[in-house]
Amino acid sequence: MSRTTGLQYDGEKEVEAYEYGLEQLKKGNGQDLDLLIEATDYLDSIGESGIMEGEALSIYMNSSDELYNYAKNVKAIDGFEDMIIHGDKFGFEVRDKNGGIASVYTPREFAEILREDPNYHGGNIRLISCETGAEDVGAAQMLANQLNVIVMAPTDILWILPDGKITIGPTWRENTGKWKIFKPKGDLKIK
Repeated sequence: MSRTTGLQYDGEKEVEAYEYGLEQLKKGNGQDLDLLIEATDYLDSIGESGIMEGEALSIYMNSSDELYNYAKNVKAIDGFEDMIIHGDKFGFEVRDKNGGIASVYTPREFAEILREDPNYHGGNIRLISCETGAEDVGAAQMLANQLNVIVMAPTDILWILPDGKITIGPTWRENTGKWKIFKPKGDLKIK
């Protein structure tokens, strides 16, 4: 599944792959995220699991992204696992250190990544990702279908403030959007 730039995932060198992937991600090379995620399987087996240096929630953002640190302060809610990634109505993205798009993922591709994430336990997801809940058959619904779980997603731009508080709306001061629930529908699953 590796979509890295010139890198090949070697099952016998997980630690090296993890360290290299993490270092590249810190430098702003977001396209190496897949390598980093795959390598966490080994670290999970030796008790050092987790993407992004073992954060309690899954943050799919470049560490130079201002939101990366804010995301660490987001308060969990019962019954949902938080997945934090940039997104829109149709999919997801990881940005480079300059804010440009480094990698783009369809809901199906992001579902594959989540299945490999040792921090994701297969439960319902609160998708902390802009506009992913704006369309009835958009990114959130497709992710719910792919993983066969309930997905809660925002209907507008999602803002994470430094203290971890979340607002949904056109600006961080206008909390006019809402969270929307998407239940899996087998007939809409993309193969």
